[in-house]
Amino acid sequence: MMRALILAMMIFAVGVGWADDTELYVYGGTLTADSRPQVLIIFDNSGSMKTEEEEAPPPFDPSHDYSGGHDRGRFYYVRGQVNDNLPDPRNGLEYRYFDRELNGCMAAIAPRDPDDPASRGVIDHTGFFTDAMLNFRRGGRRDPEWRWRRFPSSLKQAHEAGIVGSYGFDCLQDIHDHTLSNAAAHSATGLRMNGFPRDMDQAQPYDGSHGGQSVAELDAAAETALSQTSFASAESVTLYTENYLYYLHTSGATRRSRLAIAKEVVSSMVESTPGVDFGLAVFNLNSGDDRDGSGSHGGRLLSGIQQMSAVNKEHLISTVEGLTATTWTPLCETLFEAYRYFSGGALMFGSDTAVYGAPFAAGGRYLSPFIHCQPLAYVVLITDGSPTKDEALNSQVRGELNLTASQAYPVYDPYRSLGSDDWADSYLPALAEHLHTQDINPWINGRQSVVTYTIGFSQDGIDSAGALLAETAKRGGGQYFPAASAQALQNALQRVFSEILAVDASFTSPSIAANSFDRTQTLDSVYYSMFLPSDRPRWSGNLKKLKILASGRVVDARGGPGIDQAGNIAETACTFWTLPTTCTLAASGGDGHSVGEGGAAESLVVQAQRRVLVEPASGSGPLVPLSQAALEARAGGSAELLVELGIVSQELAGFLAWMAGQDVDDEDQDGDLTETRHDLMGDPLHSKPLAIHYGEGKGVRILVGTNAGVLHMFQDGGDRLSESWSFRPHRFLGEQLTLRTNPRIGGHSVYGVDGSPVAYIEDGNEDGEIDASAGDRAWLFFGLRRGGRAYFALDLTDPDAPSLMWIRSAVSDGLSMLGQSWSEPVVTRIPDYPKANLAATAARPVLIIGGGYDPHKDLESVGSPDTLGRAVFILDAQTGELVHRFSPDGGDSEHTRVAFEDSIPGRVAALDSDGDGLTDRLYAADTGGNVWRLDLPGVRSVQPWTGFRFADLGGSTLASDRRFHHEVAVAQTKVQRKESVTETVNGESVTRVVATELPYDAVVIGSGNRAHPNAIGTQDRLFVLRDLNLYPRSFDGDDAPGHAQVPEPITLDQLFDVTADPLGQSADAETRLAQELLAGSKLGWSLGLAEGEKALAAATVLGGNAYFTTFVPGNQNLANACLSAGQGRLYVLNLHLGINLYRHRYLDLGARLPDTPQVVVPPPSDPDDPSWNPRVFLVGVGQGFTLEEGGLELSNSGSGDTAKVLVPRYLYYYQGGE
Repeated sequence: MMRALILAMMIFAVGVGWADDTELYVYGGTLTADSRPQVLIIFDNSGSMKTEEEEAPPPFDPSHDYSGGHDRGRFYYVRGQVNDNLPDPRNGLEYRYFDRELNGCMAAIAPRDPDDPASRGVIDHTGFFTDAMLNFRRGGRRDPEWRWRRFPSSLKQAHEAGIVGSYGFDCLQDIHDHTLSNAAAHSATGLRMNGFPRDMDQAQPYDGSHGGQSVAELDAAAETALSQTSFASAESVTLYTENYLYYLHTSGATRRSRLAIAKEVVSSMVESTPGVDFGLAVFNLNSGDDRDGSGSHGGRLLSGIQQMSAVNKEHLISTVEGLTATTWTPLCETLFEAYRYFSGGALMFGSDTAVYGAPFAAGGRYLSPFIHCQPLAYVVLITDGSPTKDEALNSQVRGELNLTASQAYPVYDPYRSLGSDDWADSYLPALAEHLHTQDINPWINGRQSVVTYTIGFSQDGIDSAGALLAETAKRGGGQYFPAASAQALQNALQRVFSEILAVDASFTSPSIAANSFDRTQTLDSVYYSMFLPSDRPRWSGNLKKLKILASGRVVDARGGPGIDQAGNIAETACTFWTLPTTCTLAASGGDGHSVGEGGAAESLVVQAQRRVLVEPASGSGPLVPLSQAALEARAGGSAELLVELGIVSQELAGFLAWMAGQDVDDEDQDGDLTETRHDLMGDPLHSKPLAIHYGEGKGVRILVGTNAGVLHMFQDGGDRLSESWSFRPHRFLGEQLTLRTNPRIGGHSVYGVDGSPVAYIEDGNEDGEIDASAGDRAWLFFGLRRGGRAYFALDLTDPDAPSLMWIRSAVSDGLSMLGQSWSEPVVTRIPDYPKANLAATAARPVLIIGGGYDPHKDLESVGSPDTLGRAVFILDAQTGELVHRFSPDGGDSEHTRVAFEDSIPGRVAALDSDGDGLTDRLYAADTGGNVWRLDLPGVRSVQPWTGFRFADLGGSTLASDRRFHHEVAVAQTKVQRKESVTETVNGESVTRVVATELPYDAVVIGSGNRAHPNAIGTQDRLFVLRDLNLYPRSFDGDDAPGHAQVPEPITLDQLFDVTADPLGQSADAETRLAQELLAGSKLGWSLGLAEGEKALAAATVLGGNAYFTTFVPGNQNLANACLSAGQGRLYVLNLHLGINLYRHRYLDLGARLPDTPQVVVPPPSDPDDPSWNPRVFLVGVGQGFTLEEGGLELSNSGSGDTAKVLVPRYLYYYQGGE
């Protein structure tokens, strides 16, 4: 199981609680010691492993001096995954090193033989060592504490300043091993101390624990070390001896067998990676006939998975060294035996004798290696060729795993004994998928699954088995690594283990740039806003760019995969805008999902000049440069400004420089106080980037807000990015001191521009250029979410001359009920504005916003009525003036009384039901589980605007306390509804089934408490509701034309329950017909989610299908001493009947809180291709999929191919010519 047990893998001090969704990233708890990854290596011992490779390096001899006398006793390091970019000790500009005496990681240097103190340590024997490691050092001026921190990408500044000698370096394994000695030869007294690491001060980096204490006392001290420091979530680091690096860079080549190479590499990896528990399986001889299953088929365990104590490690390495190359290559059969091992099943062809690690129970069954709090294990399959003699167990595999013959993967096997040709059926990919997607061990509570990594060793192995291995890893949740050489094999294994031990960043859903001059497509850029959690208020953020090809494949700047099989930005991806040298120097070869590398954050640092803008003194007009005079004018004077900032006058100049981005506190300790701060970009926790295409002249501009209290505008120059300007709203000045001092408080506490911006674009002549002189307009609107109770409007018609149009807040006229401004604005046009106008061409643009969120709902109790947010507001988009309000206190022509009791934080859905260009219907969902319909049928004085409860889906108990924090999706559609009709024919009653076309408006939403995503106890559901009132009218009880009675709200018992997929799983035609008739009698359908599972983002409706994302919390029960990461899921369901289109219940999106799938229609690869049709893809859906007639199939594209050709939904309101 990954060491990361909480999403984003940040573990903090006990007692901290957060009343918002940052509880996913910070948690008051400790890390259980049972979280060591468990890995079964399947080692290829087939006859082809005897083949000799011509250009193999000789074995590493630790007794030989490869440096020619130049070894200075240094340890070099690589953070994260290892690739070909290893440190070179011959390079005078290489700073990734520290002296051996500074090392406190005893696991790396302690004698390999406990009985021989003179024996070499692991790192000297193998040349390298990998574990989770931290570096003890101080931060910048405003963070002067000495504490255990992440390894820097380079120690260049520290070496140049001569302070590396005061640093410490230690590893997680020492805590697990209760190793109490540290760097005995260190020059700093504190770092020579015994004990476990702690974050205190420079004099006491260790707690002084000693061997005279009891085991219980040492256990408690180790747990304290894990909870007090960040070792539990530390990044894996690989240390190298200087001698080994000289060996790699200078050794020649010789002829060696693949077997010898693989044995050396695997043995070295096992010895040098103490944080992983290993087991070993190999192939049986497979000498029999696949037609009757006789002979020694399949594979067997040689060593059960166990912690690598000195004795266990010695035995496993000895076992590897004793392997010979004598068998066929039964890949699927051996993985099937591994499945039986993990599941606790009966042995099939495995041997129950001479197996180390006692993996067997009585009665010929395996003892599963899964243990308490261990929901995930790993298989690493290494092979130099495609499967041979691998079909004897196919029928058992199909039967036991409920597979079909169509799921076989064809492989070429010239030695095949089944069938009449050389093409064999391999179930290896299907078996790996089953291991990954199913709960494979029913004997242990919770869900246990296995991730499969594959390595194709040698060029022959890559050529013959690469496609099969890639498919197996893709469906098995892992990754495929081709390894043509010895060094490539070592790198591949290091990357596998680094990935297993990895610390992943969190990122929001992607955003797409829409093309303002061609409404049938979007541009080919995909933007991701990212953030890295911290136990302090200042969280770092970034913005990165990938591209999507016309085929739907998401790629990086080098054309490689942009998204990995876990649905993250691939660690190896070099994203656009990132400097090539950054990717070259990165351990993984790319900036990938690393928040601190590349992207917009890097662009801000290297940009020579920046424009930081603030509000004008009048509160509207052109934004003005940040200066003391500008801030004082807005604050009302110098004294008022100092009070707002919380500082004294002597600190003002430095404080303003810090706000402008200057590293006045020397946070990177390089002595330069004039350079740009490296953490200049704050976290876009909830703010999704918005891209606006201004045309060829001014290009694509991207806007995103951060909780540093800043709205950034960037210009996308293709391969480079520049910041056009940043805007600091005045109301966030009071938070800057907290952000600057950045005290350790346990998590997120400061919010700023936390909402997502939206834009209104008016391109009158539709020339694709937004030009003020042609009467074009570009306006931007954004709320603050938890940052406050206000909305801002900017005029960005000239993107380089932004102007503040207006600010509206809870103190503005008519907006006193406005809660936290969570609701993303909707820009549209409505009837009766201007007064009595019903022509779309003459209507003024308006802004529609939900009433917002009431923090009262943060309470961890059954919901009760709110005070704030119980409204829907319509504002004039240009002036911000209130046009209309729906609220409980309404009651005249400009205020409609609606009995809202709960806050409305989500975006309001707008519908033009009659196609006249004016929005005439709204849907608003609230935190009480209600959906409201608001009608705007015409001129208010003739046809009053009304609102009523369309659906009542919540309740007053914990189980029924459903909440809606996001908007509904609305689709105008129709369905062939089946009904049972009884007629009298010739005097007799005859019942028959008829199908009638039923037009309706689908109202689509899922429930879940966004403020507490880890909460359990509520039965949340996905809903598709049928609104049969297709036309706007005044629902006021009047019988006059254009008026109607108020409908009763839809309730749960009026919905067809599709939880068990009754139509998709119908056993026969009669059963299916009965279910279709039942569905036809209902007003929609609902699907019950699993315990704790929630829908926390809006659905996407496309081509008759509904795409829902959900989040399932991990285990947060500290009473069980067990924490685990939550999981994201994607449901693809038929809109009309809720039929599941995936062969499994859902598509696993990995450890993330997923957002709404985003629609993208990439441009053609050839812009002059007349046959191109705009094909619709979804991004933000994990590793990707293809939707075909037979259902949904996984892909590795990074996008979802919906098989539809449609016009996308835009990120902003576009108004073209008449």
